[in-house]
Amino acid sequence: MRVVPNPFVSYAKDFNFTGQEYNKLLFVNLPPYCTLRIYTVTGDLIKTIQHTSGSADESWDQVTEYNQFIASGVYILQVDEARNLTGGKMDSAIHKFVVIR
Repeated sequence: MRVVPNPFVSYAKDFNFTGQEYNKLLFVNLPPYCTLRIYTVTGDLIKTIQHTSGSADESWDQVTEYNQFIASGVYILQVDEARNLTGGKMDSAIHKFVVIR
């Protein structure tokens, strides 16, 4: 599992993703079904994403549950309740990523 781009640099818009998706983060190599929880470095839960598409990718626009853009800092991605295509359990994982605004 990876977070792309990491670090995310907001003033490098053309190098993150092309087009109008300037605030897009991409989570790649995910289990087909899982729950993504994003925390601040102090442990505050700011976003929960249910990944149910069966694909290995999920995107996030960096907007919290409270409809605010995240600030610069270190964030923690917890991948939990992971299941494979046949419904079998998979390991959970934790990853760190950085956002620079």
